[in-house]
Amino acid sequence: MTSGTARTAPLVLLRTWLLPLTVGAAAFGLHYALHVPAGPLPPPSPAEVEADKKAADKKKKDEEKAQREADRKAGKTKPRAERSGARELAYEPFRRPRPDHIIEQLWAYYEPMAFKKEPTFEAWQTAHKSLLTQIVDATRRTALPDGPELTVATSECHTIRCRFTITATTQEPLDAIIPVLRQLRLGTGPLWHSFEADTPAADKDKAGNATKPPRFKAELTVSFTRDLPTLADMSLPELGPLRTQSPATPGPIPASHIPPATGAPGTGAAPAKSTRGTPKSTRTPPAPTPG
Repeated sequence: MTSGTARTAPLVLLRTWLLPLTVGAAAFGLHYALHVPAGPLPPPSPAEVEADKKAADKKKKDEEKAQREADRKAGKTKPRAERSGARELAYEPFRRPRPDHIIEQLWAYYEPMAFKKEPTFEAWQTAHKSLLTQIVDATRRTALPDGPELTVATSECHTIRCRFTITATTQEPLDAIIPVLRQLRLGTGPLWHSFEADTPAADKDKAGNATKPPRFKAELTVSFTRDLPTLADMSLPELGPLRTQSPATPGPIPASHIPPATGAPGTGAAPAKSTRGTPKSTRTPPAPTPG
């Protein structure tokens, strides 16, 4: 009885423990052979990477927000960063014309597009914006000296083009000045590389009603043939150089504004010299002769 039990004990151990382990190992080996590819695992998809990044950013923002709220409740304040006295981007005036090949590239790139899409070069705008008013005024003085005043109401310059609006009390001076402006010369060539002018029309307010008193306006978009043109180099065909407003010359000073001379108040007479204490003779005595 004892010998039979001893013989069956290894069989029971084999069936109870070793058989399940063998079957499990065989199943794992079959799964590995069928589903696990050879070589390294493929990288995660871009969608998974982006999702993980967004989740990490959201977690970081939530933590920072919770920390700020906790600091606020605790009465903690974040110290302000010290401001630097030096400006990071110093403004440099536009004083040197750009090379011809650069201007030609800017013409080719920006002139086909809408004016509002052209970026603004602040230094170039500052150097050319005020010039538009001077050109209109000098052209009127030269071609229409007896005509009514014209006003440059608005003006702006971007990178290669400028846009400005001329206003007048009637439409006739606008109709007369636009063809003259188009003919302006700079040296021996034209002043403008491109010149576009709208038809003069009655000016209206934001509500679409005619302004009171009524005015007329015309909008012009232009580009110069070169940077920093001067009025002294501009002229009109058959009329010559532009006439600019000469500076006022000082007139004679009224007599009432001339300060009185030193002496009696309100008189121009010089004070009389006092002779009190003056010696009778101003003759220099001779030097002593050595004995």
